[in-house]
Amino acid sequence: MAGVLEKQPVDVQAFVDRQPLRRLTLRTIVLCALIMFIDGFDIYVIGQIAPLIAADLGEPVENLTQVFLLQQIGLSIGAFVISPLPDRFGRKPVLIVCSLVFGAVTLLSTGASSLWELAVLRAAAGVFLAAVIPKATALISEITPPRYRSSFIAVAFCGYVLGTLAAALCVVFLVDRFGWRSCLVLGGVMPLLFVPLCWHLLRESVQFQARRDPLDPAIGRTLKALDPDFELHEGQRYVVVEEERRQGAKPGLREIFDATRAPTTALLWAGYFTIFCSVSLLAAWGPTFFNQLKGVSVAHYAAMSIYLYVGGLIGTASVGFLMDRIGAGRVVVTLSLATAATIVAIGMIPFGTAAFALAFFLSGYCQTATQAGLNALCAQAYPSRIRSTGIGWAFGLARIGGIVGPLLGGIAISLTLGLATIYKLTALMPLVVAILLFALQRRLVPR
Repeated sequence: MAGVLEKQPVDVQAFVDRQPLRRLTLRTIVLCALIMFIDGFDIYVIGQIAPLIAADLGEPVENLTQVFLLQQIGLSIGAFVISPLPDRFGRKPVLIVCSLVFGAVTLLSTGASSLWELAVLRAAAGVFLAAVIPKATALISEITPPRYRSSFIAVAFCGYVLGTLAAALCVVFLVDRFGWRSCLVLGGVMPLLFVPLCWHLLRESVQFQARRDPLDPAIGRTLKALDPDFELHEGQRYVVVEEERRQGAKPGLREIFDATRAPTTALLWAGYFTIFCSVSLLAAWGPTFFNQLKGVSVAHYAAMSIYLYVGGLIGTASVGFLMDRIGAGRVVVTLSLATAATIVAIGMIPFGTAAFALAFFLSGYCQTATQAGLNALCAQAYPSRIRSTGIGWAFGLARIGGIVGPLLGGIAISLTLGLATIYKLTALMPLVVAILLFALQRRLVPR
């Protein structure tokens, strides 16, 4: 690219949009995938070891509801309170602080002596864990050109799926030797190790920096890393043209409910709530359902769930490619319908058979790809100035769905419903998601 004239402001969004893939872009995606890995591990590992926790602490299994519930309440609070902060203070510093606090609190939870104590500590950790995916999604959206955006958001979300797979492997290989607390030790150490990587390798969003200080020379250095031919000039002004048009307006919740975005926001919130209600129900109670209703051991379920997570990994890796070429709305609606069918199949097919393994694999593919596709749609719905707020509040509704899901699972256990009945009722949720996403694709506000 030719050097810019000193007196001409540089539109950083337009600059990023026309770049090919660079080392900085790929490094950002890898770091975001890594923090998503930690998020996926820490959220799912509790469900994997839940029956063991109850047995070790001498509690009936239905009392685990308080752990699942308070963890999701913490995640909800964090999504609403923490997620808007990156739009005001920057993506990088908020990510570092959240990783530090989350890791420290998770390590404290390894000393819990009761379910209530564990539940409170999981809630506190959840407050700081909640904003990880919104921040990572915003960073990826702001460093990648549009033609790759959906694909790379989905690729980074593979980190989340790998984290859920690691949670299952942790149960298979660590719990018998070191006990269930070893899983929480690992979950606390990983975000602490991530902090120095983030500090040294992750760059702040240039869109945020341009909004905060248009003369910040750090913006030029980042653009130089994206394009070696970019010429730096002292006193160069950097802008986001979209921001200039709305100069004086503070980024915040009001903008995601303005006249053009309110219907989109409402549909996104409903979709996130519903899909996370079903996901959290099965993630929290799936091992317990099969343990209590079918006599399946925790280790056997964890080993079989590897098919689920491998399917999720492949689905997440491929959904962005499909969305970019076939159409985002069409893909996620089809995946939601397929998710409902596979959930019904899991509840009816005998556990441990080849057919069950296939159903688990397909369920993981469809369900996780739907989530990744919804994340990409959400990132496209909001401009950079409110992207973290918009995605974060959508995830806030998702976390509320994450509260309702475990409560429904506890009710199902107390009512002694059959396994097939529980899974058929759960399958109604992705059907609702398909309807919501069908409406969303028609109203999605262009970025």
